[in-house]
Amino acid sequence: SSTNSSNIIEQLISKIESLRGSNISYIVVEFDKDDLSLGHIGLVRSLAQLRCQVYSISTYLTDLQVQKIAGNIIPALATTTAIVAGLVSLEIIKIAGEIVRQRKLLTSQSTVNKPTSSFFNKIWNKVKKSTSQSIESAFLSNNKLDHVVESSKSNPNRLLDRFRNSFINIAKPTLAFAIPVDAPVTSISNKNFNLWSKIEISTTFQSLTLIELMNYLRDQLDVTLETLSIGDVVIYADFINQDVNIDDTIYQIASSNDLIDDLTIWNHRGFIELEATAKDSKDSEIQLPAIKLQYDRSTDEN
Repeated sequence: SSTNSSNIIEQLISKIESLRGSNISYIVVEFDKDDLSLGHIGLVRSLAQLRCQVYSISTYLTDLQVQKIAGNIIPALATTTAIVAGLVSLEIIKIAGEIVRQRKLLTSQSTVNKPTSSFFNKIWNKVKKSTSQSIESAFLSNNKLDHVVESSKSNPNRLLDRFRNSFINIAKPTLAFAIPVDAPVTSISNKNFNLWSKIEISTTFQSLTLIELMNYLRDQLDVTLETLSIGDVVIYADFINQDVNIDDTIYQIASSNDLIDDLTIWNHRGFIELEATAKDSKDSEIQLPAIKLQYDRSTDEN
């Protein structure tokens, strides 16, 4: 009953209070699930039973049940962690192999003809401008993979076919693999975007004004900016922020929303990403890809 429980609690509190000021020495002991005389299993069982009562779970645990559960936690954790780490490592090896492969292709193409991929065009121009910069560093500076057009018969899904999504349940046990699907493509004013696309504007976060961003989106994508946010904070919304000066820079607007302290992380990255929604010519709301701007570190230093 609740009365008996209250009496027991009061007795425990009294015993604990009586220990204050006494010269009691404590030692660290290792958890032992096999020796019941140590009281370790009894403590775990009692705490688990209390938790069951708190959540109105009608069950009674025995020392044997606790011993079985306590004996399986560490091996199961280690096994799952090892499997996941191994599967992730396999995919990382594939990425490393793809980087080496594309570097070799770039090297061979540089002696034959100009690369046909728009991604490799960027690298090609970097290499042409600076003979001291190696092809490897030019490739790695872009920090992403791209499909290489080797011939008209090349497989456009070759990269996706190489990698695997893994699903594991060691309780059953099951282990399944699946080929990743390509990211869905969204078309905005005849321009295709997917989950990984970004709108990169060649200016800094501190110098771009809100009206300039609006004009850029209208000219490039034929959309009207509706909301603009940094992380979870909305810094502009056309239906509520009528007092926002559209001639202010995005940095100034963010400052008025007390976001400057949260922007320090972007100082280390050297860029900032904005999330935006807009309306198209049909007045339909669309989610735009992340807008990437360079972050001027000198602003924080000053």
